[in-house]
Formats: sequence, structure tokens, C-alpha cells
Amino acid sequence: MTRRPALIAALLLISAALAQPAQAAAPTRKINVLIRGQSNAVLFATPANLVALRRQLEILLGYDGVHQTVTILGSEGRTMWSRTALIPSASLPRATPTWFDPAPGGTWQPGALDAAFLAFIKSLPAPIRAAPTATLWLHNESDSCSLALTADLWARAVRHAMAEERAGLGQPAATTPVGFIYVPFNFAPGVAEQTGGPIRAQAIKQVFQDLAADTPFNAFVAAQAGDTNMNGTTAFFGGLHMSAADGAQLVARMAASLATHLAGYAQPGSPAALGAIAVTGPRAIAARVVTPHSITVQLRTSTTAADLRGLSAPASVGAGWSVVDGCTQVFASTATALPGHQIRLGFAKTLPTSPDARLFYAYGVGRIIAQTSKAIAGVTVEGPGQGAAIYDSAGLPLSADAYGLGFGAAQDDGRKTAIAAQTLACGPQTDLPRWPAGLAAL
Repeated sequence: MTRRPALIAALLLISAALAQPAQAAAPTRKINVLIRGQSNAVLFATPANLVALRRQLEILLGYDGVHQTVTILGSEGRTMWSRTALIPSASLPRATPTWFDPAPGGTWQPGALDAAFLAFIKSLPAPIRAAPTATLWLHNESDSCSLALTADLWARAVRHAMAEERAGLGQPAATTPVGFIYVPFNFAPGVAEQTGGPIRAQAIKQVFQDLAADTPFNAFVAAQAGDTNMNGTTAFFGGLHMSAADGAQLVARMAASLATHLAGYAQPGSPAALGAIAVTGPRAIAARVVTPHSITVQLRTSTTAADLRGLSAPASVGAGWSVVDGCTQVFASTATALPGHQIRLGFAKTLPTSPDARLFYAYGVGRIIAQTSKAIAGVTVEGPGQGAAIYDSAGLPLSADAYGLGFGAAQDDGRKTAIAAQTLACGPQTDLPRWPAGLAAL
């Protein structure tokens, strides 16, 4: 993709003052937000998005923008590189550059990209490097193309990367939280969601969820991004890159989750200090098979936005819902809201009866779309994702356990399944990039 001049700057340090009078006696507080990733991170990190993120975060934290400020760190060529993977793998397409180089014993050492990232971290002025720093991690696209990827491998890589970053900052995990945003990267449109590719994609999301539950590691899911259009560099939906509208949609979600996770640094009386921010949308917590063609799902809503919105047209035809049993995936065809925050799902095909069958929302590649498509230039593509999820009254989308819901569970069912181990068991690996020439580039 063509690099935009505004994104090639060596460093984006955005710390302009909000339009508020300064107070001489105001306490000083400086915090950072660092963005790392590949092309979707680059596309997200426009000046407009970064200014909006900084301003919204300062408002939620009660910062005046003069004495208490948020500094956004990141640029292409310093913390983000397009078309790059984190982990080296022989199966990555087109000699994809990787951040890590192999080291003896199945470990890694900094490659050229990782070394440049760490050099950037260490070159920051001492006051900035010493300030609490939250990381926004938008980096999963190319790694989900690797045939060798497993949940264990991805977890070790993410831990390794954050240990390096924290050491470079000279700070512990307690002052350097990391927020994950899974990018629904459809690297083989119309194919990836039906084959072995989703297994690796789902493993990445499972790792993000598990790391967010590891309190000492200090991580969180910064935003749900399944309801993105992904038409930033293509004339159709479901491509490789987020659009400007996708980025703008994520800004508010990221600001809310960052402010909540950074509430310990908030000013007294601010929305973050008062816990008055809507962060988590409705969550699917239990599923029950009603008939061979229908399932009832129990939802839990957040305390700050307890009401569900009416289902949109895509949501009403079951967008995002599927039952996975081994290599079989059955998509929902209808969804109906019931009293008591329940959803009744209908399926055109008979549901699997195996004890291992589980219900997922945004499984695999994870873009939430109605199951309709059309062909462009010989490639099957999909509809828009924005507005296709189930939302609460704050506009936050539904989420579900990355391990799926077993049927009959009374609460979140996080039982580890063998999904990640089935990478080579689900038929031919037809999920590597195969875009027609000139249509798009990885």
C-alpha cells in the first residue's frame, strides 16, 4: 500500500491543550499511549484519529490538557510496519518481514523491525519514557496466515514482545498495560471463514482473552472490532484493511477502555474515577439447544447500558453466530430478541449433536456480516460490518467467550477445547492469500 506522507513522520507526539483555562495549582500528570502493529495500525493512526483519541481520553480522565496530558506515541517505521508478522514462519506468504528472528531453543531475538522498535522506545526523552504507558496492540493479520501458528506459540510471542517493550521503557507491567484489538483480516475473501484459517484466527483471540484474564500481565481487550467494514483499500467490503469509518468507530471504544483501565491515574470526579463509562457491551453467557434447528442464548448486559437496541436487518438474520464442531461450521439464519435479554437463533441446517459442539459469535476471521455475498473480479466478497452486530443502548457490540459456549452452561463456559489443535485436521489449507492481480496487496 502507498505510504501517506502524514504517517511517515518519525514520531507522532500529540499533546495539544484542550480549550480550558489553565490552573496554576493543578497537579501534573503525564501518561502515554503507544500504538504498535502492521498496516491496519498504520491506517488507524491518522492525525485525525490520534487527536480524537487523545482528546476523548483526556476528557474521560478529567485531564485539562495542560498540566495533565496524554501523549500518543507511534508512527510507521518506528512502531508500525505494513505487511509484517511478529513470528517467523516458513509458511508466511511473499517473504513477509517478521519482527522476531529465530534463536536457539525455539526462542526469538530482535529482528531488524523489533530492533528498530526497541531503539525508538529507548530514544524517547526520559520524562516520556518514565511516564505510565498503555499500549494499543493491533497486530494479528499476517500471523494468522502462518500454518505453524498455535495458541501456545502466539501467547509466548506476545509475552516476549511485551517483556522487551517494558524493559525498554524501564517500567513494570503494573504501569504498562496493553490493550488488544483483534483485526478481522480476511486474507482469502469468501474462503478463509470456511476452512482451516479460522482455527488460527480463533487461537489468537483466545490468547488475547487469556492474557486479559492474567492480572499480573496487565492486559485487556481494548475494543471489539468484528463490526468493521474492512474496505479501506478495496472497492468492496471484507478486504484487508480498515476504512476511515472503521477507525473512527474504534476511537470511542478505545478511549473508553483505556480510560477505564487507567482509572488509577484519573482526576477526582472524572468519569473514569467515578466508574461512569460504558466499556463492555452485552455478552453471551449461556446457550441452550431448543430444537434441532434452534438455540436460545442468554445475554448479560453491562451496568452502564442495560438495554439492548433493536436488532438490525443483518443481526436479525443471525449475523456473526455459528456452531462449530470440529471441522464443521453451521451458520445461523435468523435471530430474534426475546424478553429477559435472550436471543433465539434459527439454523437452516441441522445442528451438530457432538458434546464438543460449541456456539460462537464472530468465530475465526470474525467479521460480523449477514451471510450474503456477491462476486467481484472472481472473488466472493461480503456486506458491511458496521451496524451488523447486536448492540446495547451505548452502541457497544456483543461479545462472547473466545472458546465458545457449550450447550446447557449456566454461565460463561471457558473450557479449553481442541479447536487450536485442529489446524491440520480440517481439510486442505486453502486460506493463504490468493487475491487477483491488481485487486489488492497483502
